[in-house]
Amino acid sequence: MKNKYVIIGGIFCCLVGIFAYLFGNSNGVFFKENPLGEALEIYTNANKDSFEYKKTLKLIDNLKKEGVKVELNKSKGEKGNLGLYIASLKADIPEVKNKEGINILWVPFIEANEDFSVFRNFDVVVVKSIASFAHLKAINVRTAFIPDGIDIKKVNAKRNDKAMFLGDNDSFSLSLYLAKNLNIDIFGKNWEHTEHKDKVKASSALSKDVLSYLLVLVDQSDENIYQNVVNSKVIEVLEMGAIPFVRYNPGLYKIFGDSIPMYYNEDDFYVQFNKLLREKEKTTKIAQSIYNTSKNWNSKMVALKFIELFEIMKEKRI
Repeated sequence: MKNKYVIIGGIFCCLVGIFAYLFGNSNGVFFKENPLGEALEIYTNANKDSFEYKKTLKLIDNLKKEGVKVELNKSKGEKGNLGLYIASLKADIPEVKNKEGINILWVPFIEANEDFSVFRNFDVVVVKSIASFAHLKAINVRTAFIPDGIDIKKVNAKRNDKAMFLGDNDSFSLSLYLAKNLNIDIFGKNWEHTEHKDKVKASSALSKDVLSYLLVLVDQSDENIYQNVVNSKVIEVLEMGAIPFVRYNPGLYKIFGDSIPMYYNEDDFYVQFNKLLREKEKTTKIAQSIYNTSKNWNSKMVALKFIELFEIMKEKRI
């Protein structure tokens, strides 16, 4: 009888060990100590259907996996000492809840002639623009460069020999202007009254559609290029595992280097476009390079960078 209980006890301990291992390694929450030692309060005024809000939820998920206790848009009770404020525009910056705490602002871009009295309640202004980062450093504003996390799925897609365009006809499209005489398919909305209407395949594109094409043409506005910010459409294409073909953007180059094919002007567009379609076998290596590089800039890495930033600021307050 004694041996029976010993065996049962041994089995129970083994099961406990297995569950501890599985839980501790699958999501990193149950057995990870909070690296910040207290809750992190995150505030955003973003619409819940927006790209920014979805990225905020992704960041929160990864912070929790690292053991951080996170509260989103806390409205009641005592305000915490750590606050992360996320906004896409200066006008959307949430009101600082605890001005005596450590407050970090995360915005895409700061104009060089900005009135910095708006940011007086923030210990660090984090930007998604390498140009803004350089400017803020030059004028001795405490800053960091942290772009949106880009979570790329590793796929082994069977791609055809064509290119496609993904976007909506809400403004002039440089990509389509340059590709006007090329055989490409279009996915997107509001093309009914344009010269491209006969090329439109669908009002939206699923990942299986996007992945079946060799290249995906995506627009970036002049503002995106000037600000060095990667727009949501480019990130969407990347996260599907596709290969975007875009105008040169220093912000995108800062993240991916030569991994993503980019063109500088009209002549370069045609040279690269034709070369890539001729040398289809190289696109497999391009996709792999994009995937490998993205590991340094995915949502997990963004979470780790913010944890490190708050840890540094806490040390400075001691």
